[in-house]
Amino acid sequence: MKKLLFFVVVVFVLSVALPKTANAMNTGYLARPMSLDEVDYEFNLITEPTAHHPIVCWAVSEEGLIAIGTERLIGRKTVSVYDTDMNFLYGYTFTATSAFRIAWDGPNVIVYFVRGNCGFALSSEGKIVEAVKIDPYSTEYTRYSMELDAATKQIGGNRYCARNDFIPFNVLSLAYSRLYRTDVTGETVLLYDAQTEFLLELLIYGATFIGFWAIIIIMVVKQIVKGVTENAKKKVDGKRQPNP
Repeated sequence: MKKLLFFVVVVFVLSVALPKTANAMNTGYLARPMSLDEVDYEFNLITEPTAHHPIVCWAVSEEGLIAIGTERLIGRKTVSVYDTDMNFLYGYTFTATSAFRIAWDGPNVIVYFVRGNCGFALSSEGKIVEAVKIDPYSTEYTRYSMELDAATKQIGGNRYCARNDFIPFNVLSLAYSRLYRTDVTGETVLLYDAQTEFLLELLIYGATFIGFWAIIIIMVVKQIVKGVTENAKKKVDGKRQPNP
């Protein structure tokens, strides 16, 4: 009996004294804790709002705080946090070639990187409070990714919807230009508007795409014309040669 009591006491003391290794981050992914020493990303806190840019990901907390992820140039990303009235509170900037998703875990914003299969919980001071490694082959991965990527989300009695008001771009683009909120009375409010920037960036990318393929087509046509011309010249030269 004394040995059993001693064993119970030892187990209790160890469970209290030793650091916890269980994942405390509230995530819908199947994940394991990741040492902060393994983190290869650097997040910089911003305290001033940036210009609105197309939405690549977004999340709303149970308290109604809104986090919006944008990408200005390839690799340069921003997460901006607003209150329920869309007053800017704080945000983060970081550089990554991977696509990313965001979510809320209590007061912290979680940034998930698709390519690295990892997630980081960030405080309002811009500190990484926890990191996890995600299993991309689990059944939870697809389900939760679709939930985070959804254009429409029901949170706290309100319905939030991200979309482009130019219908063709809803199919062609992976980003959104506007975010709306509809409350229980049916009143809809435009929360975030980056329509002008969205169209401008779309024109720039479109012009670059068209210009690239135009150059390719011109080069191919030149090669074809050159080949036809050379063949025609050979035939003419052959006819001019006297018969032996």
